Amino acid sequence: MKKLLFLSGEEFPNPYLSLDLIFNHYLRAKGIQTLWVMPSRKTRKIYTSTWKENPLILFPKISSLHPLYPLRLRSLLQRALNQISGEHLDGVWVRDNPVMAWVGYKLARERKIPFFYRISHLKEEESLLYSRMGLGPRLPNWLRGKTGRLMRDFFLKRADLVIPISSKMEHYFRKRLNLNSTFLLPEGVDGGINPEDYDSAAHRWKGKIAPGGERIVSYIGVLSRFRRSEFLLEVLSLLPRNYVLAIAGWERDPGYTEKLLNRARRMGLDGRVKFLGFLPREEVYALIRASWAGISPFPPNPVLVHNSPIKPMEFIMMKRPVVSSQVPDSEEIIRKTGGGSVCPWDPRCFSEALQGLEGLPLDKAREVLVEERDLGVLAEKLYRRLSLVV
Repeated sequence: MKKLLFLSGEEFPNPYLSLDLIFNHYLRAKGIQTLWVMPSRKTRKIYTSTWKENPLILFPKISSLHPLYPLRLRSLLQRALNQISGEHLDGVWVRDNPVMAWVGYKLARERKIPFFYRISHLKEEESLLYSRMGLGPRLPNWLRGKTGRLMRDFFLKRADLVIPISSKMEHYFRKRLNLNSTFLLPEGVDGGINPEDYDSAAHRWKGKIAPGGERIVSYIGVLSRFRRSEFLLEVLSLLPRNYVLAIAGWERDPGYTEKLLNRARRMGLDGRVKFLGFLPREEVYALIRASWAGISPFPPNPVLVHNSPIKPMEFIMMKRPVVSSQVPDSEEIIRKTGGGSVCPWDPRCFSEALQGLEGLPLDKAREVLVEERDLGVLAEKLYRRLSLVV
C-alpha cells in the first residue's frame, strides 16, 4: 500500500467531511494510506493514535499570533515526525499552513518523494485584510499575513503539484506565480446521503423554530465581522412576517452572537431569529430539510470570492433551494443545477429571491450536483492524478 503523509493545519477532531471520506475511505480503498499529522487543543504532548484506521499523530495547538509561532510550530512538527522516522513514504501532502509546507517540503526533498500543496483558503490574504479592517490585533495580523504569504508562495512555486479549491483560485495562483502544475479539487458532498431519512428530525426542528408553520430560512456557517453577518438580519427585515431565520454555526469573534441578537431586538426581529449555535452534521442535515430555503451571503472581498462554499451544495444535495452570493464556484453550481438563485451583496435581492423559489427542479438539481461534486467522484479524479506521480 502506498503511504501519503498529510500535514494539516486543521484541528482534530476534524470537521471536514471531504478530508475524512476522500483520504480515510476512498483513497485507502484504492491502495493509498494516509498518515495524519494534526494539532489538537486537547493534548499537551505529542502522541500517536488513529483516525478511521489510519495512523494519526497529534501535537499541541499553538496560537498563530505568537511572535515565535513559525519556529515553535516547526519544532513541534519535527518532533512529531520523529514518530515515523523509519516509515516508508510515497508523498507529502500539506494543507494551507506555510510552516507545515516548510517542514513538508524539506522532508519530501530529503526522501526524494513528491510534495503536494493544497490551498483551500487564502488565509494569508485574509490576515492582511483583518489588519486593514481593524479586526483583531493589526500588527500581528499584518506580520502573519506578510510572512505567511512569502513562505506560502515560495513553497507553492516549488511544489510538484498545487491543488487549489476553485477555478478562481487556480487562475489567481497561475497568473500570480506563473504556476503550471495545478490540479483543481473543489469541495463536494456525500451523494450517498438520502435526504428523506432526515424528515423525522426535520419535523422536530419545525416544531421548535416555526410552530406556526412559518417558512424557515437557514444560514449555516461562521458568524463574524469579517463576513458581515448582520447582513442576514437586513435580509430578514425585508421578508414577510411568515419567514423566520435560523442561524447555526460558531462565532469567530467572541460576543458577536450577542451583538447580533441585540441588533435583532432593535430591528424588531428578535422573535423571528433563532440562534442555534454549533450543530453536529446530522442535525445540520435535519435543519436543512426543515427549511424553506438556505441563504449563503459572502461579502464581496478579494478573499472569499476564491472559496468553494460547501453549504450551498449541501442545501441542493438535501433538495432544498439556496440563494447565494456571487462567489464564482457557487454561481457555477447553481447555474448547472438550477437549484437556487445568485444575488449581488444586496439584501433586497436576497429577500426577493427567497420569495421566488417555487417550482425549482430540486430532484434534478441534486442529480446534477452529485454527478459532478460527489466526494467519490472527486476522489477518483484525485486518485488518477496522484497515480501519475505516487
